[in-house]
Amino acid sequence: LARLRLTGPLVPMLCLGGSDTAASTRRIATLLRQAFPLAEHATLDSLGHMGPITHSAAVNVRIAAFLSALPEDKGLDERLKSAA
Repeated sequence: LARLRLTGPLVPMLCLGGSDTAASTRRIATLLRQAFPLAEHATLDSLGHMGPITHSAAVNVRIAAFLSALPEDKGLDERLKSAA
């Protein structure tokens, strides 16, 4: 992963991390930041590895903000229907 550098994700990408997570997990977040420089990266204060469970409200607010900032994809509904 350290040698991989992509110009950007094929889809919008949000990489969330917690400020109180283990050093090994913070290192993985750093590698992801290097591999996906065009993705949106965020570190949430006072969250550890289980942040989505222990601080679900803060995580959900951040995910909702990311999703609401995406441009509307009018063809998404049709693609989802055809994939079903």
